[in-house]
This record gives sequence, structure tokens and C-alpha cells, in this order.
Amino acid sequence: MRFASKQQEPEVQPMNIPQATSERFQFKPIDQSLLKELNAQERQVIINKGTERAYTGEYTDNKEVGTYYCRQCGSPLYASDDKFESNCGWPSFDEELPFAVERHPDADGSRTEIVCATCNGHLGHVFLGERLTEKNTRHCVNSISMTFKEGPPQARAVFAGGCFWGVEHLFESIDGVYEATSGYTGGKVENPTYEDVLSKKSGHLEAVEILYDPTVVSYEELAKYFFEIHDPTQT
Repeated sequence: MRFASKQQEPEVQPMNIPQATSERFQFKPIDQSLLKELNAQERQVIINKGTERAYTGEYTDNKEVGTYYCRQCGSPLYASDDKFESNCGWPSFDEELPFAVERHPDADGSRTEIVCATCNGHLGHVFLGERLTEKNTRHCVNSISMTFKEGPPQARAVFAGGCFWGVEHLFESIDGVYEATSGYTGGKVENPTYEDVLSKKSGHLEAVEILYDPTVVSYEELAKYFFEIHDPTQT
């Protein structure tokens, strides 16, 4: 996605948006072109649902403060505050970031698999009732399914629509949004100009990239807000 230079905009007052709920919208699977190319070991675990050997993972004993992201698609999964020592041989967390992880019964019905909610990449399994923490939940996660970065969680969303300056301007007023950047997406012309996009021959649409903290505002809330402030047919 190519982004245009940002212009100076007048200040606006922060806008209130609804709080997160447990309900989720249904989305199409992530575009395969956005996924990281995996090596053989990563594919064995993330795609083929394998398990790395206990006590061999990079993050089993990691105590740094930051965020754990999906290795395949880069979506934030866990905060270091929710990591704990379980002595099981794999990184353990007693809570995921909002809407980051989905649970599915294993084929044999004996365990519950956890996968990245964005790309469906295999993470590990979740266990309940062990009383290891007050939340009574243990996400047993393969280190190879994750990457770690210092700092609070940062997720990315892209919304396409006409008049991207106006959309950018409004998104920047939302609590939890780090940055909104206008640009173009969807076409095949490399490095398009604004005139290329206006001509409708480049295949690109005006769009806004949102970098946000998913612990403060969810993707569902951002999507709902986008359709409240913008007519998507006006592209």
C-alpha cells in the first residue's frame, strides 16, 4: 500500500465510540499475499499443527515487557503482563488480547486447540481448571508460532473509501488509534500518483491505514465507526 503525504488538518475533539463487546463480525480469511513466508520448521507447527519440543522454544523463559505477535500474519496475540511461569516447557498465558485467539476442539475431542483469529495459524492448546493463576486458564503456546516486540500491542487495519483526508481526520480522534495515514490500495500500478487514482485506471482506491492498540479499541469498533462516518459507495 502506498501512502500520500499528510497535510495539515485542524484539531478536532475526541469522539466517543461504543465499548468492545463479545460479539464478532464475520470476516473473509486474510489475503494470502499478506502472510509471512514460513520455513520448514515454522510450517510444521503453524500450518500442520505440530508441536515444538518442550523447553526448546525461544520465548519459554522470556521475561521482557512487550507484546507477542503471530509469526505468520503479524497480528498481536498476547501481552507480556499475561505471561506466567507454569513449568510446562512452553510459554504460558492466562489471557489473550481481545478477539486475538479462537478455540477449536481437536479432531479427537481430547483437547482444545487455539489459533490466530486473523490467519488461523496454529498456536497450541488451552487448558482450564488447573488453578495456576486466578484466571484459571493456561494458553500453552509454541514459541515458533510467535514473534516478540517490546512496547504495547500495535495492530493494523486498512479502510478504503473516497475522501481519505476526511476519514483520516476522524479516525485520529479515536482513543487507542496511534496513527492514521492516507494512501492508496487495491490496484496493480506501482507507486501511483493521486492523478492516477482519480483517473480510475490504476485500479487503486483511496484508503487509510490505521495503527491502533487492540486493548483500547477493537477492529470491530473501528469497522463499525468507518461505516457510520463514510458511505463506502462513494469511492
